[in-house]
Amino acid sequence: TQDAIQMLLIAACEGLSNAAFAGAIAAAERQLGGIKLQKEANRTFSIAGLDVALKQLEQLRPLEKPLLLKALAACMEANGVVSEEETELFR
Repeated sequence: TQDAIQMLLIAACEGLSNAAFAGAIAAAERQLGGIKLQKEANRTFSIAGLDVALKQLEQLRPLEKPLLLKALAACMEANGVVSEEETELFR
């Protein structure tokens, strides 16, 4: 699950500088209640990889899903701008 969360957040942080990426991941981490993420991870992703990650995340328990959504929102808002692509990813 940690890898799937990381993949989703990498997709949400597409185009951010390394410093902004680390800040966005740190903001997401604060919402996840103890899950540690890689702030200097390989930031490449594929649509196929993201699709696999989303399928894994669909299996989260009902009480875990709001935490994931809060983490994703925190990641997206960390740089002060939420793009149309990020909004679609959130949906």
